[in-house]
Amino acid sequence: MKLRKEAMMLEDRAMRTTEREERIMEMNTSGMSPIRMKFWQRKQKKIAEKYDNEDDDDTIGVSNRQPPTTDGSTM
Repeated sequence: MKLRKEAMMLEDRAMRTTEREERIMEMNTSGMSPIRMKFWQRKQKKIAEKYDNEDDDDTIGVSNRQPPTTDGSTM
Protein backbone atom coordinates (compact mmCIF):
# COMPACT_ATOMS: atom_id res chain seq x y z
CA MET A 1 0.00 0.00 0.00
CA LYS A 2 2.83 2.40 0.89
CA LEU A 3 4.62 1.69 -2.40
CA ARG A 4 1.45 2.39 -4.35
CA LYS A 5 1.05 5.73 -2.58
CA GLU A 6 4.67 6.66 -3.26
CA ALA A 7 4.28 5.69 -6.91
CA MET A 8 1.19 7.85 -7.19
CA MET A 9 3.04 10.76 -5.58
CA LEU A 10 5.93 10.40 -8.03
CA GLU A 11 3.54 10.23 -10.96
CA ASP A 12 1.74 13.34 -9.72
CA ARG A 13 5.04 15.18 -9.34
CA ALA A 14 6.11 14.20 -12.86
CA MET A 15 2.79 15.40 -14.25
CA ARG A 16 3.09 18.76 -12.48
CA THR A 17 6.67 19.14 -13.77
CA THR A 18 5.53 18.40 -17.32
CA GLU A 19 2.67 20.89 -17.02
CA ARG A 20 5.04 23.56 -15.69
CA GLU A 21 7.50 22.89 -18.51
CA GLU A 22 4.71 23.15 -21.08
CA ARG A 23 3.65 26.54 -19.69
CA ILE A 24 7.24 27.79 -19.82
CA MET A 25 7.74 26.55 -23.38
CA GLU A 26 4.52 28.28 -24.47
CA MET A 27 5.62 31.66 -23.09
CA ASN A 28 5.98 34.45 -25.61
CA THR A 29 9.04 36.36 -24.46
CA SER A 30 9.02 38.97 -27.24
CA GLY A 31 7.24 41.65 -25.19
CA MET A 32 9.32 41.20 -22.06
CA SER A 33 12.08 43.38 -20.73
CA PRO A 34 15.54 42.18 -21.78
CA ILE A 35 16.28 40.76 -18.32
CA ARG A 36 12.99 38.84 -18.08
CA MET A 37 13.33 37.66 -21.67
CA LYS A 38 16.80 36.29 -21.03
CA PHE A 39 15.62 34.57 -17.82
CA TRP A 40 12.68 32.78 -19.48
CA GLN A 41 14.61 31.96 -22.65
CA ARG A 42 17.26 30.26 -20.51
CA LYS A 43 14.52 28.20 -18.86
CA GLN A 44 13.10 27.28 -22.27
CA LYS A 45 16.55 26.33 -23.52
CA LYS A 46 17.18 24.16 -20.46
CA ILE A 47 13.87 22.34 -20.98
CA ALA A 48 14.59 21.80 -24.69
CA GLU A 49 18.07 20.50 -23.88
CA LYS A 50 16.60 18.09 -21.34
CA TYR A 51 14.49 16.49 -24.06
CA ASP A 52 17.34 16.60 -26.58
CA ASN A 53 19.62 14.83 -24.09
CA GLU A 54 17.00 12.14 -23.50
CA ASP A 55 16.95 11.49 -27.24
CA ASP A 56 20.76 11.41 -27.39
CA ASP A 57 20.91 8.90 -24.53
CA ASP A 58 18.26 6.75 -26.17
CA THR A 59 20.48 4.13 -27.81
CA ILE A 60 17.99 1.27 -27.44
CA GLY A 61 14.71 3.08 -28.10
CA VAL A 62 13.51 3.20 -24.51
CA SER A 63 12.66 6.89 -24.28
CA ASN A 64 10.48 8.57 -26.84
CA ARG A 65 9.52 11.73 -24.92
CA GLN A 66 9.26 14.80 -27.07
CA PRO A 67 9.31 18.43 -26.00
CA PRO A 68 5.87 19.94 -25.51
CA THR A 69 4.48 22.18 -28.22
CA THR A 70 2.28 25.22 -27.85
CA ASP A 71 -0.93 23.22 -28.39
CA GLY A 72 -0.03 20.65 -25.71
CA SER A 73 0.82 17.88 -28.16
CA THR A 74 4.30 16.51 -28.75
CA MET A 75 6.48 16.98 -31.79
